[in-house]
Amino acid sequence: MSGKTISIGFVIEDGKYGLKKLTMDADALKKVMQGTLKETVSVKQSLKDLGEVSFGLNAITGALSSMQGMMKSLTDAYDVQVEAETKLETVMRQRMSETEAEIQSIKDLCSAQQQLGVIGDEVQLAEN
Repeated sequence: MSGKTISIGFVIEDGKYGLKKLTMDADALKKVMQGTLKETVSVKQSLKDLGEVSFGLNAITGALSSMQGMMKSLTDAYDVQVEAETKLETVMRQRMSETEAEIQSIKDLCSAQQQLGVIGDEVQLAEN
């Protein structure tokens, strides 16, 4: 509380217990102030801990958001792959009367060429 002033007033009553009562009131005030100080330190630490938890939660939220974006990209790529394979299968069955084994051999060939870095298999499947 630097730069702040606290004014505390005491009333000393006339009579036998006036000064004794003042001393007791001052001791009680001291205990209250010490308790308040302890609580203030505790609250400060709690707020610091809460800030750290909040920072951690923000980091987790960011990571989850990144994961969600990656999962969407993977899902989109999977959808493109499935669509290309379905179209290829339909054309090969209806127009060429190809068997499942022959269709699979084309898919395998496209996959092998993709691994060589020639072109993506979903592109080749869509072009056939």
